[in-house]
Amino acid sequence: MRKYVAALAVLTLATGCGSARGDEAADEPDVEEVLAQAREELDRQSPGVTDDAITVGVTYVDTESIRAVIDLDHGDYEAAYRALFEHVNANGGIHGRRVEPIFAPVNPTSSTTAEAACSRLTGEGVFVVMGYFQADVLPCYLEDHDTAMIGGPMTAEQLERADPPWFSADAGSDVGAEVIRAYAESGALDGRLGVVAVSADEPQLRGEVLPLLDEFGIEPVASGLINDRTDASSSEVSAVVGTSVEEIADRFDDAEVDRVLVVGPAGASWAHGAAPTDYRPRLLFTSLGGINAYVSDQSSDVSLLNDAAAGSLYDGEDVASLPAMRQCLDTQEAAGVVTMPSDDSTGDPGPLVGPSIACRNVTLFRAIADSAGPDLTYGAFRRAGEGLGEVTIPGYPDPFNYGRPPSADGDPVAYLFRWDPAERQFVVQGRR
Repeated sequence: MRKYVAALAVLTLATGCGSARGDEAADEPDVEEVLAQAREELDRQSPGVTDDAITVGVTYVDTESIRAVIDLDHGDYEAAYRALFEHVNANGGIHGRRVEPIFAPVNPTSSTTAEAACSRLTGEGVFVVMGYFQADVLPCYLEDHDTAMIGGPMTAEQLERADPPWFSADAGSDVGAEVIRAYAESGALDGRLGVVAVSADEPQLRGEVLPLLDEFGIEPVASGLINDRTDASSSEVSAVVGTSVEEIADRFDDAEVDRVLVVGPAGASWAHGAAPTDYRPRLLFTSLGGINAYVSDQSSDVSLLNDAAAGSLYDGEDVASLPAMRQCLDTQEAAGVVTMPSDDSTGDPGPLVGPSIACRNVTLFRAIADSAGPDLTYGAFRRAGEGLGEVTIPGYPDPFNYGRPPSADGDPVAYLFRWDPAERQFVVQGRR
């Protein structure tokens, strides 16, 4: 983004000079042409790429930093990524270049560590950063430091503002929109509806969710933003806002809200804040990630999930046995990262969240970088990703199909889930 700002500064100076001579129309540069030149300059760059190596950054959830809040075991993220990169390197690398990772763990409850990770990785001059990204830190990579990315939840607004190449296999706002459409068409949103999101997702709430509900003639009784960061400032939306779940729940309860649409990653924040209260509306999640993190802690009170529904990317019990994922996990097993049960046994492979996420991100990165060819620049990486087409991402039964934005997330298939209290998990109901 700084390159675009610089280009616009040049444009302003040039326009001023033309005005002084009285021939503005003749001398004023074309805005689109100047911005196109700025994009071409960015596309020629190849940070972190040498004749024999590609340096990549990897961020991941630092589960140890939130142990006092929620007890999660995702497995060893760093070991999982290292095993996959070493496998790539042992098989010729990326057009003869080794992949060399730099890791940066992130505390998901604080934007400070996420921003520090961005500063560190971009300061190291990595070619691309992959892994876990909070929505409000995306501009640090995409706008402030012009760094390519793999992963992260895409929204239309964020994708439009992104300057460097950005591709993802994570559930973005288009998946959430499909889930909301399914809820609306089934009548699940009928009644006194409240809508809640984390403060970082205010643009998505205002620009996508509320207008989509309006298309169906649905007007929420109340809306709220959760200030879920220890060091974030509160924000406002509509007329009903709280800086904590307890405050929002009190307002929703007073307004007789009987069902709450929980947008994006707000699931864990809502569940943690609402569990100690007596407020029990029906919960409708547009993403599984956050609420599954809450459920995975065996000490969590899941009574608030009775009659809950969710929508997201595929997340069935057979994820680890799907061919592409099993092949990837076998690579990690050979490196001692996981221990997979044999096909005729019922052993426990241990925590697979970290290893599975590593499989997805490394698979997508390798597919694009391989397709980009030996002259690896941002332009080559962008063209390769936008022309990638159909790709099998580990853990999903349906292929992703990558193209130009808005297909930079592969246009994934959305699935619907229902809460099963007996199984203590969300179970697949079918494709959207």
